[in-house]
Amino acid sequence: PPQRQQQHQPAHARTTSDAYSMASGSLVLPRVALVLTHRDRPVQGASDASQVQSTGEWRSHWGEEAVRDLKRRYGTRLDIHDRPFVLDCTQSECPSFDVFRTWLCQERRAIVEKAAPVPSVTKRVVEALPALRESHARWPVMTAVNFDAWLMQVAPVLRDHDHLLPTIVSHLNSNGEIVCLPKADKVFVSPQFLYGDVVGKVLAPREFPQAVFAYQMPENGQVAVHHLERTFDDQAAMVLNVLQDL
Repeated sequence: PPQRQQQHQPAHARTTSDAYSMASGSLVLPRVALVLTHRDRPVQGASDASQVQSTGEWRSHWGEEAVRDLKRRYGTRLDIHDRPFVLDCTQSECPSFDVFRTWLCQERRAIVEKAAPVPSVTKRVVEALPALRESHARWPVMTAVNFDAWLMQVAPVLRDHDHLLPTIVSHLNSNGEIVCLPKADKVFVSPQFLYGDVVGKVLAPREFPQAVFAYQMPENGQVAVHHLERTFDDQAAMVLNVLQDL
């Protein structure tokens, strides 16, 4: 297990990814699943994608081979799910969605069950988070130091018991209330904003402002730095740091 950092550092620097990598004192590999959609070229070919008659769930032979290759490459650092999830995003009733949701719920339950006991003051923090998100609606991002200061403002008892901060932050992080990115020194108090408004725009260039298309988008779908600058303005540098830390 990683050694505990010095006490004067912010809670996020001290916990890093404890919420995902620590359980009962032993190192646990991060869980990863490969998700394919109808937009992925190998899945578009009828010869690759097939439907399981008993459940209606989709399978991809290319995806299963990709999982095996990923396990060979990264199996010592990541706990990769045995098979990919193939989702047809054009069909809201696609049976594969139910399978995927069930897996996500099981994984979340496993994280919560293994989590360290949570201080009672955490409930007060969770109840105060919606107001914090509303006050930072335009850009719901804070530095680690500022978030620690907010925690102690919401729960003054933490000023005399700051050793509880790492446990509280790990709980919020693992339960999806916030997303901590230690290397970028950022705390996203709205995970939906991070994955929708930041990562979502990068992964789906069609969502970029119309001005972006004044430049010719490459056929391979890569997003250049100047696309980010025109989309995120003065926040482009921070977005780059965030993407590198994900």
